[in-house]
Amino acid sequence: MMRYISFLLLLFVFTNCSTKDEYITPKRKTIIETVFASGIVEPINMVTVYSSVSGIISSINVQEGENVPAGTTLFELQTTGAEFQVQSALANQEYTNKAFADKSPQLQAVLEEVAVTKKRFEYDSSLYTKKLQLLKERAISAQEMETSRLAYESSKAAYQATMYKFDATKTALLRDKNVSKAQYNLAKTSANNYKITALQSGFVWSIPPKVGSTIVPSTPLAILGNETQFLLKLQVDPSDIGLIKLGQKVLFTVDALGDSIFEGTVAKIGLSINEKTQTFEVEANCPTLKMTTIKSNIEANIVVAEKANALVIPREYLYGTSIYLSDNGSKPTPKKIQIGLKNLEYVEITDKSISEKTPIYLKPL
Repeated sequence: MMRYISFLLLLFVFTNCSTKDEYITPKRKTIIETVFASGIVEPINMVTVYSSVSGIISSINVQEGENVPAGTTLFELQTTGAEFQVQSALANQEYTNKAFADKSPQLQAVLEEVAVTKKRFEYDSSLYTKKLQLLKERAISAQEMETSRLAYESSKAAYQATMYKFDATKTALLRDKNVSKAQYNLAKTSANNYKITALQSGFVWSIPPKVGSTIVPSTPLAILGNETQFLLKLQVDPSDIGLIKLGQKVLFTVDALGDSIFEGTVAKIGLSINEKTQTFEVEANCPTLKMTTIKSNIEANIVVAEKANALVIPREYLYGTSIYLSDNGSKPTPKKIQIGLKNLEYVEITDKSISEKTPIYLKPL
């Protein structure tokens, strides 16, 4: 029983001494403060190709790994009568163009009517003028004069009607010409929609669908982008976005490239929060990165501050903004201090009352 009590006493004394002596002193070293971010790697100028119409892929004209110029036809869809509609619209356009020409049968027929009514009007007008003079000379009766006047007004109305008919016919033919041109252009555009082209030059990174696949306008057909230059698309927590500045260093790893650490630079900071992820997007350039695949996951640390010869302690010795100090061997008590930079391992002490010789303790149990 006595031996057991002695063992407990020794253990108590050792534990007390161990707690009492368990302290560190601040050290001088370079401290780096970083913001963690995750994201993916994308080629510069990356675009995803879509179709504006639904359909079935009849041919794929490029392969993954090719460089294609802008305007290259990447895919063709089954046209389902689109070519026939183009030919029909073209034939209608040619017809309306001919109908509007100066010597078209449609216009010539109306012009002949105009010529006949004009000739009749000129004759009745001349006769009416002569009979007015004869009436003044009392050479004709009033009834004869009235008959001439009625003939004159009738031929005048007929002439005006045929002139109006000519103008209306020409206007209608012009309208038909313009409509047929628009319909032809629309048919061509519709037919061209069945040929999906590259809107920019680039390297073909991905072609998910196969010949025979049924697609809709929301189906991704291909991914194009730069072959040798890449950027990082990083997601940053809203609480950290205020620390991010253009030009800051980014240290990151890529899942597809193992544990190698690469360095990039912040190039763009998003101004609005992503509603789905509740994060801000930050883009970073990395000129030295070489990839054979895209959209690999990455983990990054954005260096937001760096200070050489800083007075630091391990993070586990800081409790909020307090550290534990001992006065002449007494039980350590908390003291609020001023701090500077911090990371996962260390925190900078900027309080002037703390030096490299100050013993700092863990929080007593």
